[in-house]
Amino acid sequence: MVNRMIITDPDRHDPVTAPGAVALQRLRNTIRYNAVFSEVGGLIAFVVGGWVADVIGVDQTIAIHPSLVVRSVGAALIVWSGALLVVAAAPRDWVMRAAPFVIVGDVGWVVASAALVANTTFGAVGNVVVGLVALAVTGLAVGQSLGWHKARINGDGDAAADRTERIDKSFILLADRQVAWTLITDHELYGRIAPNLKAVEATTPNGPGLQRRCTDRSGNSWAETCTLWDEGSVYEVMVDTANHPAPVELLQGRFWIEPISPDTTKVGMRFTFRRSPGLRGITVATVMPLMAPILIAVIQRRWAAAAPTIAARAIAPTATAPTATAPTTTNGPAR
Repeated sequence: MVNRMIITDPDRHDPVTAPGAVALQRLRNTIRYNAVFSEVGGLIAFVVGGWVADVIGVDQTIAIHPSLVVRSVGAALIVWSGALLVVAAAPRDWVMRAAPFVIVGDVGWVVASAALVANTTFGAVGNVVVGLVALAVTGLAVGQSLGWHKARINGDGDAAADRTERIDKSFILLADRQVAWTLITDHELYGRIAPNLKAVEATTPNGPGLQRRCTDRSGNSWAETCTLWDEGSVYEVMVDTANHPAPVELLQGRFWIEPISPDTTKVGMRFTFRRSPGLRGITVATVMPLMAPILIAVIQRRWAAAAPTIAARAIAPTATAPTATAPTTTNGPAR
């Protein structure tokens, strides 16, 4: 008999799967990429403005010292980056209203860059650098425009998706379906390889009634309850946010596999979260979408490293074998 349970409680469904919500998530993410790009460029210009001015060959005849000009642009980019991060984490209506101004700002940067290059403000190297930056900003403007347009024509203003975001990441595992399923349902292993966790303990057997307890690197502990279980395919857990350190109203994890061939399986993770109102909520909505993909990539890489142990155990099921061993690593800070 297939061990299967699907919960359809409307308070526990994934609230960001509608076309408008997916488009809004892409718009948020593109604005965040814009913010990171601006922050990096702004820091470089502000910290080593003199060196940048020399490299790009700023016209020495201008009234203001070239390094001061570059540092001023860097400071403006840092402020711009912070504003973009706030916009990306804002409620849906705010994002939709602010996005056109962000796009106009990017277009203005491209136009100003073209004017400066045409006015021979920079040397040959400077023209190339400014042109490449303008090209990247053009790509960001186009991505934001497409995301805004799709979110506008498909969006219904769903309150559930207003502060809710989703982080998806998958990878190809060179292992069969059974090995992949065993990997993602080995909760003790997950507690050892997740950079933000110290331990995960399953307090009930795997299946529809699964309960597990997670402890992070700072000693915070919370319960997670299974809300969906489809044996050999997918399971979901809902986090008890009352004891979770992050300021979130909802936090849900989905772990799934999809066979591609007899010896290859696609493995994916999806985290859905709804930030709490206020400054702390905006902070977590800013940090989590940027950091979580990195943490998930580490988990997936360590799953791949542990797969041979799982496969060997499956070949010799009667042998006494230790739990899958993850690579020895230094874990990062708590989420």
